[in-house]
Amino acid sequence: MNMQKISDISPSAYEHLMARDPSSWCRAFYGGGLACEAVENGMAECFNAVIVDARKKPLLTMLEGIRLYMMERFYNLKEEGQKWDTEICPTSIKKMEAFGESLKSWYVHPSGVTAFEVRNGFYSYCVNLQEYSCTCNLWAVSRIPCVHAQAAIIYTQQDPASYISSWFSKEKYMLTYGSNILPVNGSNMWVESPYPKPLPPIERRMP
Repeated sequence: MNMQKISDISPSAYEHLMARDPSSWCRAFYGGGLACEAVENGMAECFNAVIVDARKKPLLTMLEGIRLYMMERFYNLKEEGQKWDTEICPTSIKKMEAFGESLKSWYVHPSGVTAFEVRNGFYSYCVNLQEYSCTCNLWAVSRIPCVHAQAAIIYTQQDPASYISSWFSKEKYMLTYGSNILPVNGSNMWVESPYPKPLPPIERRMP
């Protein structure tokens, strides 16, 4: 339906998008278990933003600038993670809480021990806690309980945070930044080469 609207407004934009394999950029084609519902390239844009100054420098200086930035970033993120007093990353908890702002509007009707029908007026979704699934599909993609799943989890007197994927746990976060980028000596510590230093090419004037 949305693609049809795009086609009605701009046929050229529709053709441009369809020529680029919708399964690679459209959320409707995302499979379960990805633990990420983002479809933008924000990570690449953020990295490009922090290396703007480094990119203007000569090759070795540029690489050294990027290495120093990454070395400090790994250290700072590791230090930040060690301060958390929760087993789940705070950002994931905030995202889950944002999903649950409208919890009071949803009513849970149990079908079994782990199966529930969650309703809000004419809207209805099936939640299965054992399969970590909801027919809205948001839980399957993000791996963070959607509002319907949270309603069912709370109905069973459990903590919704316990249903967040382990990918968002403090343990996994600390493993991500567990390795260090080792420091290196400067050019003043380089071993001198016994070979002649390379010289710049001979300057030539065009005829």
